[in-house]
Amino acid sequence: MSAEAYLDVVLSIWKEQGDTSTCKLSGFSMAPLLQHGDTLLIEHRPGKVRIGDVIIFKASEKLLVHRVIHKRRTKDGEFLLAKGDQSRVIDQPITPGQVIGKVLEVHGSSGHLRLTSKSWTLANYGLAALSRLAAKNEGAGRALWNAARLIKLTRSRQLVRAIRRRFRADASRETGSHQT
Repeated sequence: MSAEAYLDVVLSIWKEQGDTSTCKLSGFSMAPLLQHGDTLLIEHRPGKVRIGDVIIFKASEKLLVHRVIHKRRTKDGEFLLAKGDQSRVIDQPITPGQVIGKVLEVHGSSGHLRLTSKSWTLANYGLAALSRLAAKNEGAGRALWNAARLIKLTRSRQLVRAIRRRFRADASRETGSHQT
């Protein structure tokens, strides 16, 4: 069985499983946010795909998990531009019909990440803008890497708790100092 035929079988099984399924990520094109071995929860009928969404689509004989960095409407229809956060090259334009799914959640060694939350929707939009810039400018690529590393740190529950404690402590000091 050819690789493409095998991939078609896998895709048909996914669609038979219902609206969502899970798979393990293989590769490093979306690091450091998504790591090799992370488990992805995928929505098969994503509806509207937005800039910043992490999508799965078929390219040649493999599936790619990349971020949508731009949408373009032409007389021939709508096209999406996607790119791995680590890649300097933008993928070939795809149509929304070529999107196999959208990544909703990520489970990995760094914890649980819900990409559909309001804060992650905003962060993903920002990462898409940086990623598009990085394809044009190497310095912006370093900025993207640093931004993604910083965002990945927020996946750590201990760090999130520490930040919350710090904000509460600062707020209580400010409140206490205004009362005197």
